[in-house]
Amino acid sequence: MQGVVVTLEAIDDGVSASVYRTLREQESSALSAKVGGTTLGSSALAGPSRSAVTDARGRFAFADVSPGAYLLTGIAENHIGGVVRTTVKPLETTTLDTTFVDIAMMPTGKFYGTVTLENAANHQSTVVYVDGSSYVAVTNAAGGYRIEGVPVGTWTVRGTHAGYLDRSVNGSIAAAGDSIPLTSFELPLNSNIAPTASPNDPTSPVAHTLTGLSGSGSDADGTIARYEWDFTNDGTFDYSSTTTASTTHDYGTSGTYTAKLRVTDNDGAIGLAVVTLNVVDGVFVSPTGNDSDPGTYDQPVLTINTGLNLAQFSDRNYIFIATGTYTETPSFPAGKEVRGGMTTGTTWTQTLGNYSIVNVGTSPATISGANMPTLVSGVDIRASNQVTAGGTSIALHISNSSSALLLTDCKFTAGNGAVGLSKSPGANGGNASGASGLSGGLGGIPGGGNGGTGGLGGGGNGNPGGPSLGCNGGGFGGFTFSCSPGGIGQNGFNSCTPGDGANGATLANGGQTVAGVWNPAAGNNGVNGTGGAGGGGSFAVYLYNALPTFS
Repeated sequence: MQGVVVTLEAIDDGVSASVYRTLREQESSALSAKVGGTTLGSSALAGPSRSAVTDARGRFAFADVSPGAYLLTGIAENHIGGVVRTTVKPLETTTLDTTFVDIAMMPTGKFYGTVTLENAANHQSTVVYVDGSSYVAVTNAAGGYRIEGVPVGTWTVRGTHAGYLDRSVNGSIAAAGDSIPLTSFELPLNSNIAPTASPNDPTSPVAHTLTGLSGSGSDADGTIARYEWDFTNDGTFDYSSTTTASTTHDYGTSGTYTAKLRVTDNDGAIGLAVVTLNVVDGVFVSPTGNDSDPGTYDQPVLTINTGLNLAQFSDRNYIFIATGTYTETPSFPAGKEVRGGMTTGTTWTQTLGNYSIVNVGTSPATISGANMPTLVSGVDIRASNQVTAGGTSIALHISNSSSALLLTDCKFTAGNGAVGLSKSPGANGGNASGASGLSGGLGGIPGGGNGGTGGLGGGGNGNPGGPSLGCNGGGFGGFTFSCSPGGIGQNGFNSCTPGDGANGATLANGGQTVAGVWNPAAGNNGVNGTGGAGGGGSFAVYLYNALPTFS
């Protein structure tokens, strides 16, 4: 490439001769001052710069160059200047007496055209620039512009003006010196309706925990393209997302803070809103804590009940329980937030699926009267098997509470209920009993029949025999099949043949004599015993006049 002006100047510790001369002119009274470690009086920089012009083949040469570091700069019309650093070595350290240096020159051209403004008479002050570069121009009153020094290539040229929407055109520069006209374009007025930012109330604004920030945006004539939070309203937006305004932040210390939500729509307009946070102190519980400590994030208490009592008496509404196992029966108060499953540290954090295990034994944990916003989360409450006869195993007992009570990401496990109480058996039936039968009747009177034979099993005596008018004996005494005496035998008939006495009467009582042996009949059945008491039940959560919310 012919006609390129190449300048050679010495450099010393990063400072070139041309810079040195400028500084020397400005600070002539302080020649010994240091700039980047180089003394302004350096002899290496005191000599003049040298120039050469390239020939038709783009070659140049500098003769008699002293050893040292140099800066070579190539300058040509319609080109970006090329700059190269090189070092000339002493002859005794090299076999070459010539140092070869190539300088690359970038060919450039220019774009020009017109950008107008919708409904405007004066089109001045629109900024027109090549995307992704520093090549820029500003329009005149007629909207004309010219951008020079643009490297060869295909580019997008964009116009921007406050109150108007950006527009762009494309153009290409093929060779050095090209002057390319671009299609004229107009910037339309920005009639976009700005979006609206709507922050929600922060959740759990407690020092040394993650405060939840969330919100939404709406746009009447488009969509929300980005959500951003400035956590402390210091002008720096700390959070950015294209999908959600939900995030968290640890404010570190208690106090009042202002957080700003910014939403940007698809046309670049923004909406802003702020929310005020009153960050407070909480109560912290850990298996490694001590119930004599104040319950701060770095000095937690040991037991949940101690933490709950501290919250009640110190008017702190947030209780944080570290992961681990606790053996106690807590009573969670209404109007508080209890968050288990916490990981300890300078910032205590809660991870979904992490739990604080609470073994309550045979007495359940309780919540009563929670008719105001109340939260229990991240706890795993476990009851043991009930041991009291008829007793029920319950992990959590909730009474007199409304849907304002929220239990989220919790586990509840009951043991087995105890067996019921035993009762007394029924009384035994009584044994049968009865008196022996009386003797059979006496023999008949002389001349009468024989007296009746006594009944079996103790029959009654036979009546006396009948008169001696006949030959029959008196009748036998009546048989007995009961515990009562047999009947009295009848009189014998008045005949020559003695008559037998009639059998004794049979009575319906238990027992009889068989072959001369008394056999009592079985007694009546005993009275039924009283039924035993019911066994105990099992409830993971027992509700009494309560309708809490589970999630």
